[in-house]
Amino acid sequence: MNNSEQQKRAQNTKRQGVFTKTVTFIISLPMTIFVTMIISICVEWFVMYKFYPEMGADHSLQILQQEAKYLNTHFKESLLGSNPITLAGDSITWVDDHIFNPLGIKEYKKRSKQERSDWWTVIVSAYTIVKVVILRLCVLFLSLPAYLLFATVGIVIGLVERDLRKFGSGRESADRFELSRKLISPSIILCFILYISWPNSINPAFIVVPFAALFGYSIYLTISNYKKYL
Repeated sequence: MNNSEQQKRAQNTKRQGVFTKTVTFIISLPMTIFVTMIISICVEWFVMYKFYPEMGADHSLQILQQEAKYLNTHFKESLLGSNPITLAGDSITWVDDHIFNPLGIKEYKKRSKQERSDWWTVIVSAYTIVKVVILRLCVLFLSLPAYLLFATVGIVIGLVERDLRKFGSGRESADRFELSRKLISPSIILCFILYISWPNSINPAFIVVPFAALFGYSIYLTISNYKKYL
């Protein structure tokens, strides 16, 4: 087998690998959201009964109200072409109309105190946390420009560093390249999981900005450590 055939096979394998990873990511995203939502509900139940037993379901309602304030304060306009408040409101309305209302949650919330069962706090808090998760998903979606900004800076600086290493006496390190490349996914996934499952209301800038900066730094390290000659 000559070198050209080996290169073609390597390129085909690389393309298949990228395609497989992309399809796997798209398929696993809804499952990841669902699992993270379950974790968020379980965390809320634990925090509510452990630290705020007197508040009951009002604790989750307080989180929802504060998250709505953050969305209204930090995302009055979106670079992605959608109104943030409208996007969040339409998402919550769709979930209510197609999932919770058919299950009877609307009638359940209208019950008087005498008609409420022992599961009232558990059910209503879980219902409210689902809304909190939807709001936070909207925030993450609207935060994509921050990731793109840090990625652009990382790409530019990384290319400059790579050219300096290429035309200078810099050494290549495949280990450093592989390590920096592996930091890219955690900078996205950890932000996603940590922010959605956070047990109290938190300003999204405190989580999104550091992880977006880590994402940009990972891009910079990956590009700057890429091999000098293609």
